[in-house]
Amino acid sequence: MEEEHPAALQGILRKLSAGLDNIIAGSGFSRMRNLLSDLKSGDPGLVVGGLSELCNLLSMGTDESLLSFSVEQFVPVLVELLGHDNPNIMLLAARSLTNLIEVLPGSGEVLVQRGAVPVLTSKLLCIEYMDVAEQALECLERLSREHAAPILQSGGLSAALAFLDFFSTGLQCVALNLVANVCHCMVSSGAGSVDLVADTVPTLTNLLAYQDNRLVDSAISCFHSLSKAFKKSERELAILTEHGLLARVLELLAHRENASGTRPANFTMLVQILAIHCHHSARTVHTLLDSGIMDTLHNVLSGDDSSTEGQSSVTIATRPAEQLAEILLLCYQLLPPLPHALGRFIWSLTSEPEPDHLLMLGEEEMPAKTLVFHQHPELLLTYGDKLFGLLLQVYAESMGLRVRHRSLGCISALIYHMTAPMLHSLLENKPFSGFLSDLLVSREFDIGMAALQMCSVLMDRLPVVFQHSLLREGVIHSIHRMRTIQGAQEMFGCDHDQAGMLSECASQFWSTHVLPSLPTTNSENVSKTINLSKLLTLAEQLLEFGVLGSKPGSDATSLLSEILLLLVSGDGVSVFEFQGSGLTPALLSYLDPMHQDLCSRIECLLQSALLIPTELGSHEGNASPFCVLVKLLSGSVSKTEQFHVMLHSSVTNLGMGLKVLTQPFKLCLKRDKPAAGNNSSSSSGALQDLSLIHISEPTRLLSISYAVFCLKKKKKKMK
Repeated sequence: MEEEHPAALQGILRKLSAGLDNIIAGSGFSRMRNLLSDLKSGDPGLVVGGLSELCNLLSMGTDESLLSFSVEQFVPVLVELLGHDNPNIMLLAARSLTNLIEVLPGSGEVLVQRGAVPVLTSKLLCIEYMDVAEQALECLERLSREHAAPILQSGGLSAALAFLDFFSTGLQCVALNLVANVCHCMVSSGAGSVDLVADTVPTLTNLLAYQDNRLVDSAISCFHSLSKAFKKSERELAILTEHGLLARVLELLAHRENASGTRPANFTMLVQILAIHCHHSARTVHTLLDSGIMDTLHNVLSGDDSSTEGQSSVTIATRPAEQLAEILLLCYQLLPPLPHALGRFIWSLTSEPEPDHLLMLGEEEMPAKTLVFHQHPELLLTYGDKLFGLLLQVYAESMGLRVRHRSLGCISALIYHMTAPMLHSLLENKPFSGFLSDLLVSREFDIGMAALQMCSVLMDRLPVVFQHSLLREGVIHSIHRMRTIQGAQEMFGCDHDQAGMLSECASQFWSTHVLPSLPTTNSENVSKTINLSKLLTLAEQLLEFGVLGSKPGSDATSLLSEILLLLVSGDGVSVFEFQGSGLTPALLSYLDPMHQDLCSRIECLLQSALLIPTELGSHEGNASPFCVLVKLLSGSVSKTEQFHVMLHSSVTNLGMGLKVLTQPFKLCLKRDKPAAGNNSSSSSGALQDLSLIHISEPTRLLSISYAVFCLKKKKKKMK
């Protein structure tokens, strides 16, 4: 029987336990009947005594000890007593209901059905006795955790905030928790009109300027929920902002970010509030731009208030990946919208307009945000000056796909909507062609499509400026490879359909921007620049000096000087040109340790490098030849030795990331085969086999990337 009816046995045990409690308490059912009789007697003394006893019983009761308590019988009586003239009776009735909800959460539904919410709300709207109002507030706050909708319909928000300043700080927090619960209910249920909360907006807006961080946190949570609830209606969002919400939020972002009392979650809520309003309201975008949001975002992303102008590099503040993604979404929402396909990094050749299409529309046909920037073009310039360099740096330092895609979305939208003079001013001193070259070797389909779109925009508007730079950085070479489906699959590792899209886009770019400039139809050597051709010739000559057994004492000073001079003269040599020239193997061959005259060869190289600054003259202002050579070698390594990191799709915060890292995977590391002629024994310090048991990945790449490797010596099996 125990195996067949375990639930029945448990029920019997509970009833026996409850019966024992009733016996000890002295007939619980009769006690409850007596209490109910006292509450209905109408005698103030009996009523007060019964309520006091009921309050004590509920405050110390449990589910088992209250089995004899009938919620359906007591709640209507308690609700009726809330309207009594005696303040003690009202106070004790409200306290009894509060304790009842606390000990029996399911009783909240009965309170709603019996009309407790309007009565409790009336005690807040017309305060006769402060202690009664405070108790009614606590009761409504507990009720709002599960039954917020009836409180909203009964005007509970306005009632909770009507006399907020008369309450103590603790009760102010209770009132705002009540309001936050109701606002959150509006998001989850989709019920409620902005008219029900319009009266509370001024009070909530003023709360954002309070000194108590708990009150500010609750107000932020309320506006976050309200913005999400009304995000589909520009009119309703405008009601939320008409009392100065945007200015308050900007102030919090600017001055409270590093305050000890401001939690990161609430900082993210502030950013999301602005992003929601910017997405649906061009007027909000204009207001924020005029209010200096560019400076605020610059400080938020960089972690300081220094300008990026005149600096060769910028530093990105260390932030959680999810928070950084929301900041980038706000940056994106501030810009005019991209065509739908381009906004998703998919360049459709058939359904989307040409890159200049939106810019050529009449003002009456433009989207609202596009019209704002069309009428105030200086806003785009300010955006580029303040944020463009930071966006490039965020993309370079981030690993998360969402962060990289959103930063690239901001860059794409800015490039798309700028006119030719604006683009020339923005990109004049930035290695943007090299950035595009890196995108095209990223092996990510979406990023490759975005890179193609930006290349097309640049060639449409500034062909003279970018034709040579795209060629020397290898962009034209990459697009040439992408013209075939096989080449696109090799470059991006995508499926056949995606490779077909890449191939079609690359072919259109080639026919529009490359073929017309070719002297002949032969495109085999189209990616060869003048510098690359020179380097190829010089590298072949240097390779002859590097052949083992060549005549000792051969002087390559003039040849090396010519090579180094080419590296530092004018615009120098790009990484793509350096890689394609074969100069690296030529230098390795020339400096092979097996040469008998190695010392003289090194001396020759050093002497050639020392002569370069004198020949160039001080007006060139270039770095030393060895510095340039090291940078080119480093860039070549970065492009050829890519470490592909697979991110866990479910990791969105630190806690989940640590959970993933508790699941180790193994990788066997073995020493390389000994070189020919090296007969050193394995006992002389040779590397033993190792087993990689954990790998820890950071969510963000800092200036120095890191990974934690826990290595364990592989145990040898005993024979």
